[in-house]
Amino acid sequence: DDLKQMQQRTPMAKIDNLQATTLMVAGKRDCIICFEQTEKFIKQARAANKNIGSLFFENEGHGIDKWQSRMRYARRLEDLLAKYLGGRSGNFELIEPVATYLNK
Repeated sequence: DDLKQMQQRTPMAKIDNLQATTLMVAGKRDCIICFEQTEKFIKQARAANKNIGSLFFENEGHGIDKWQSRMRYARRLEDLLAKYLGGRSGNFELIEPVATYLNK
């Protein structure tokens, strides 16, 4: 009974209820929520024709700690909000491609 209730409460069981555009952000080194679970959720949401985007970080875990990652996340979120809610997006900044090569 407990297992059945837990399965009914998982995000996977709620995909059909998803109505808004969603951005899934995940670190590939997340030891709390396995990255494969995030990939599976995205795949099933897309199969259900849900508008879902993704942003993955190779060297992040359960959270966004590196400034380079936070900058990429902020840009992606700004673009998403501008597209669906209106407003502006800063578009391109020189530091963005450079950030990939800079250490913390």
